[in-house]
Amino acid sequence: MSTKKEIVDLLARARTGAVITANEEKFYGEMLPGRFNKPFFVFGESGNLKIDKFEENMKSILESKLKVFGTSIYGYSKINIGGQVYTVGDTVQNAEGIQGQILPDGSVFYSQ
Repeated sequence: MSTKKEIVDLLARARTGAVITANEEKFYGEMLPGRFNKPFFVFGESGNLKIDKFEENMKSILESKLKVFGTSIYGYSKINIGGQVYTVGDTVQNAEGIQGQILPDGSVFYSQ
């Protein structure tokens, strides 16, 4: 199995949790670069551009699912607290020097 086909298969199975159709495989396959990483003169996209678009698409899908289900991922999801953006799970320190961890609901858990 080619690397591209294997990536497509793994991503699709991870996303759907099941076997995919030929149309779904084609859809995901078109998101990834082929054998040539450079466009043919002015035709087509570079492999890097395809990967960038694929990454953006996957991020958008993930963030949409997180929002729909009201969930977050520690170390990934962003949260705005008082006009400052933090990543859920970030370690912060208060004025007294006590460290805490940013929680998904925007609160901070202080261990002391």
